[in-house]
Amino acid sequence: MRTRSLTLALLSALALCCALPAPLLARPGGQAQNATVLDEIIVTARGMASSLSNTPGGVGVASERDVLLEPKGSLAFAAARIPGVFHGGDSPWGQAINIRGLSGSSVVFLIDGKRVNTATEINAQMGFVQPRDVERIEVLKGAVSALYGSGSLGGVVNVITKKGSFSREPGLTGEVSQGFSTNTEGVDSYGRAAYESENLWVQLSGGLRDHDDYRGGDATTMTNSGYADNQGRLAAGLRWGPGLTTEFQALALEANEVGIPGGSASTPATAPVTYPRTGNVMLSLDTTWDVDAGWLRTLELDTYYMKNDRRTRIEKPNAMVRELRPVASHETMGAKLQAVATPGAHTLVAGADAWRWRMTSDRTYFRTNGTIAHDDPTPNATMTSLWSSPRTTGPCIRTGP
Repeated sequence: MRTRSLTLALLSALALCCALPAPLLARPGGQAQNATVLDEIIVTARGMASSLSNTPGGVGVASERDVLLEPKGSLAFAAARIPGVFHGGDSPWGQAINIRGLSGSSVVFLIDGKRVNTATEINAQMGFVQPRDVERIEVLKGAVSALYGSGSLGGVVNVITKKGSFSREPGLTGEVSQGFSTNTEGVDSYGRAAYESENLWVQLSGGLRDHDDYRGGDATTMTNSGYADNQGRLAAGLRWGPGLTTEFQALALEANEVGIPGGSASTPATAPVTYPRTGNVMLSLDTTWDVDAGWLRTLELDTYYMKNDRRTRIEKPNAMVRELRPVASHETMGAKLQAVATPGAHTLVAGADAWRWRMTSDRTYFRTNGTIAHDDPTPNATMTSLWSSPRTTGPCIRTGP
């Protein structure tokens, strides 16, 4: 266990205990307040906010509570609560998602609707977001995900992060959490603070995780399963005027010494695979205009930049190589323009989605005879995609049982 992490856990726990307020007072007269449970709202299936019960097709949601109840380090465990969704891989940090038998390049992974592009058989996407910073996970299964174009044959996973909101009364909100676990032994620290007012909200959040190897029920240790990461995120919303808002987000996550137990399918099982460093950076700017003129209701323009870097270390992949170090960088720039109209009793959502993905890679061999060699296992490549998809919703007539 790292001394730095244990010290951080103790200090954070002490600070949290000192900061806790007195118990909240009960309402006068002890009257219970009536609660109304609202239908869950999702945005991935139709490109607009809609209730889960009124959304056709294979759609599922894992809530913030689902995420917090699952083993640390894996959003995939929470998503696997949804029927038809499974998690795979032995790494507790970044497991793979399988939707009705399809995974990898057949499943699109999004963070707040922004595409994360990678090209590797060793999964890491589900580790690119601090779990306590997640509000919910929306999963589209099968044909309904065709709305997202290239790579979405199996489905779409959209991780929705926590954000602030506009409030008539200015105020500060926040949360602090500190956890310590014995298996895997380590600490989980998270904090979030937000200022909210009528025309502006600003939110700052950050988290740190540091865990050792996992131990099985028979006290055996799953070697090379530890990990450490830290994330910082700044988000803000500005209301320019009636119906016109802009949201900005900057996210940066870095993980170090992430073990991949079981290794890679292309290397012997006895060759340990580790990410000595991997990270993800995302910048986004989204503007929404509630036009509300005739049929036209809203216009939305989203732009983003995403970059994730992989540094991989494979030990003793064969008798002639002492260590193999593949390196890859993936940059994606994208934009989406969308309009929502309501002709009659129907709702029409139409727009265009474009993104450009550039990948660069390199591989270094440290041979047992002391020499060093380089090659490019995958040629540097650029991919551009333009996708448009009008979709309508409205009254539906069903026949039969």
